[in-house]
Amino acid sequence: MHSAAGYGHVAAIRTLAELGGDVNGRHNEGFIPMHSAAEEGHVEAIRTLAELGGDVNGMTNVGDSPLKIALRRGNANVVRVLKALSGLGLFCTKFHYLIIHPNHCVRGRCHVF
Repeated sequence: MHSAAGYGHVAAIRTLAELGGDVNGRHNEGFIPMHSAAEEGHVEAIRTLAELGGDVNGMTNVGDSPLKIALRRGNANVVRVLKALSGLGLFCTKFHYLIIHPNHCVRGRCHVF
């Protein structure tokens, strides 16, 4: 599943899922197929994984989400899609990206991660 996602092979992702492949299966660094698709910039693979139950907010062992990986790679299309799928707000300052989850806002104060 990771290879299919990393290469953007949507048909292979669907076939593997139909055969029981885990769209959220982790490898030893905690990557899930969504991370692989985000890292390589495959928007349709991201949408397909999400449609099949892929975790758009999954974290690696070091705390990287697919969105964080896409930001680091500078892929604006992937960032837009992941933002839309995850419900996260993204604000850019001169030096940092702040990712704010709407469920973490209480009394006007937001927890940023």
